[in-house]
Amino acid sequence: MKRSVVDIHPEAILEGRDARDWYFSKSAQAEEAFRIELERAIRLIREAPKTWPRYLHGTRRFILTAFPYSLVYTTDGSHSLVIAIAHANRKPGYWKQRLR
Repeated sequence: MKRSVVDIHPEAILEGRDARDWYFSKSAQAEEAFRIELERAIRLIREAPKTWPRYLHGTRRFILTAFPYSLVYTTDGSHSLVIAIAHANRKPGYWKQRLR
């Protein structure tokens, strides 16, 4: 089975870093758990990008299990782009200008 290439939008990278920094300010273990969960999400999207449900504006969404975040992404099956690492309390669709 061919894996999807997964790229991450620069603003999504910043969102992920900000979240990791926040969790690190609470504890190194929390930051590590968040990082592992993000890596798991990206790996699963890479392995089966069309598994997760359709979301807003033609995207899909992978909801993290242990943290109030989701990865919002687009995919054509062979290439996926994570356009947001969105906190659950942020306005849905705030990232739509990142779509191209």
